[in-house]
Amino acid sequence: MNDNQRKLTLAETQKRLSEILDKAPDKETLVEWVKLGYLIGEESDSEIYISKESLDTLLEQLQKSLETKREARLILHAVDVWRREEDRRAIAVTLASKTSVVTTEKLCKDNVQDMLTASAQATLDAINEILGNKFFFELLQVKHHSLSKIEQSMVAILLKVGRTQDSMQTLSGVAMAENDTLPLQAASRATLNALNRTISPFVPPQSTWRELFRKFLPV
Repeated sequence: MNDNQRKLTLAETQKRLSEILDKAPDKETLVEWVKLGYLIGEESDSEIYISKESLDTLLEQLQKSLETKREARLILHAVDVWRREEDRRAIAVTLASKTSVVTTEKLCKDNVQDMLTASAQATLDAINEILGNKFFFELLQVKHHSLSKIEQSMVAILLKVGRTQDSMQTLSGVAMAENDTLPLQAASRATLNALNRTISPFVPPQSTWRELFRKFLPV
C-alpha cells in the first residue's frame, strides 16, 4: 500500500460501510475480502489496515449493483387446507424470503368465503412473522370474481397497512385464479400483490455478505 493512500483500521472500515449501506460485515469477513483481492490491505503491528481508495471503489460497485437489482420479494410456496372438524378447516400459508420460510395457519368455517378470508389473513400473519412484526394490517375485503367472457376468475383484496395505527393506508391487490371452486392461492397472491411494493424495503435481500459478493462481484 502506498504511503499516500489513507489507511483505515478494520473498525473504521466497518463504520464506513455502515454509513453507506446501513450494515457492515464482521472483521473476519473484511480480512477475507483482502485475501480475495476485493480490498487492498496490509498488516502492521498486528493490525490490518485497509486502503480507503480501494474501499471507496468497492462501495461504488456495491451501490450500483444494489440500485439496479430487483426489489426483494416474498414468495408464495404453498396454500394447504387441513380438516380440523366436520365443519372447520385450517388454511396454512407458506411464504419464503431469501433468509427464511414461514408457515402460518388460520381456522375457519368450511365455506369458500371464510376460507378465502383465512388464506389472506394467514398470508398477513406470515408476512409479519418474516418481517418481525413491523406492520399493522387490517383486512377489509376479499372477493372471488368470475370473468365469464374469458372463462377465468380472479380474487381481489382490499386492506389497510401502516407502520403505526395512525399511518394506515388503503391498498388493493388482484390475482388470477386457477381454480374457480377454491381459489385460495389467488387470495394469498392478491395479498402479496397489494403489499409487495410497501414491504419490499423490509425484506432481507440476502443471508450473508458472502452471498452478496457472489451475486454482484466476480469471485
